[in-house]
Amino acid sequence: MLFLLYFLSKSSKYKRTYFTIFILSFALTSSLLFINLKIYNVQTTLEFGIVFEEVVEVNFEPNDKSEVLFEIHEGTKVEVIENFDMDWLKIKLSNGQTGWIIKNQIKII
Repeated sequence: MLFLLYFLSKSSKYKRTYFTIFILSFALTSSLLFINLKIYNVQTTLEFGIVFEEVVEVNFEPNDKSEVLFEIHEGTKVEVIENFDMDWLKIKLSNGQTGWIIKNQIKII
C-alpha cells in the first residue's frame, strides 16, 4: 500500500515520506520473519528424554572416569543438548544443571 502511495503521489515530499516508511516497514518485517524462523528452528530441534534406570549418575565429562556431578532418578525428564561418540549424551535438567550420561540410560521422546 505504501508503495502505491509512493507511486501515485505527485509531490516529492510525499514520495520521500512514503518511500522511507516503506523501506523501514520492509526492514522491520524482514527482521521479524528472520527471528521467527530462528525460534521455530530452535523449538523443533529440541530433544527430550525420560530416565528409565532407577538411578543414573551424571558425569562432568563424557567418560566413565570423570567426576560424578549428581544423580537423577527414574522418571526424570531431561533435555538432550549434545551427542558425543554415539554413546554419551549431554543433558540439561529443568533447574539448569548439565552433565553427561550414557545414551542407553534414557529413552528419547
